[in-house]
Amino acid sequence: MTKLRERHLMGAEVLLESGQSIRATAQDLGVAESPLRYRLRRRGQGVGDGRARQVESCAPYEGLIQAWIEGQQQEGNRPESIRSLYEGLLVEHGFTGTYKALWRYVRKRQPAPKVRPHRRVETRPGGQGQLDWAFLRL
Repeated sequence: MTKLRERHLMGAEVLLESGQSIRATAQDLGVAESPLRYRLRRRGQGVGDGRARQVESCAPYEGLIQAWIEGQQQEGNRPESIRSLYEGLLVEHGFTGTYKALWRYVRKRQPAPKVRPHRRVETRPGGQGQLDWAFLRL
C-alpha cells in the first residue's frame, strides 16, 4: 500500500462519481480503504461504510421489544434487566441476534431514567459508629 496523497484523493473523487465502489477505488489506486474513506469524508464527500443502511437484527422483534419497554415504565415496578428480555426472545421467539445488539437497540429507544433524589439519613449523636482500620508495623 502506498501513502495516501492528494492526487489519490482527486482520482478517487472521479472514480466515485462514475459509480465505482470505495473498495474497488482503493484497490485501483493501491491505497488502504480506511484512510481513503476517512479523508474523503473529511473533504465533504460523505462516503460511509454502509453499516447505517443495514437492517438491525432486532428490527423483526420491534413490537415485542416496544411492549417490553412500555411495561418497564409502569410506576411501582422495579424494571427487569435487558438480560431477561434477551433470554425470553431467544427461547420463545428464536432470536438470532446478540445480547449486545439487543442492549444497544433498547437503549436507543428507552427514555432516560428518572433522576432519583439522594436522601440524607441523620442519626442521634452516638447512635452510629464508624471505624477505620489500619495495620501498623512496629
